[in-house]
Amino acid sequence: MGIFFPPDPNMPRVFLDASVIISGVASRSGGSHALLVLAEIGLIRAVICPYVFEEAARNIQAKLPKAIPIFELLKANIHWETVPDAADAEILPWLTVIRPKDAPVLAAAIKAKPHRFVTLDNRDFLRSPDISQKSGIKICTPGDVMQEIRSVLAQGFQL
Repeated sequence: MGIFFPPDPNMPRVFLDASVIISGVASRSGGSHALLVLAEIGLIRAVICPYVFEEAARNIQAKLPKAIPIFELLKANIHWETVPDAADAEILPWLTVIRPKDAPVLAAAIKAKPHRFVTLDNRDFLRSPDISQKSGIKICTPGDVMQEIRSVLAQGFQL
């Protein structure tokens, strides 16, 4: 089990879609893995709901069985902020906006009020700016978040 520090109210809260977790355990390079590392060392808060975690676990088990030990380590070493799954009434309005399997994820992310909702799901989340506008949350890729972090660090270190 990792060393956990008390939550910092100023820490960026990043809601992770299952696609980011899956990609992050599948490869030791790329933005998804980098976000998981940042969460593991406590520089960002990885926000999830049980629905997302179960989806990630199911897909890793079925498609990436060799990555199961990495997933188990991350589960133990990241101080996840787990928010409740969205209630049916919270999911219902999103069923006409996004595919039904993704509506619970979007509803939980909206309820969590993260700084960023991070996904690799181009088809359902990223291609439609309408979803970000209607939901009121900023939806982006792991690469987008990493670029923001690089920019903030460069300003902070006056490079």
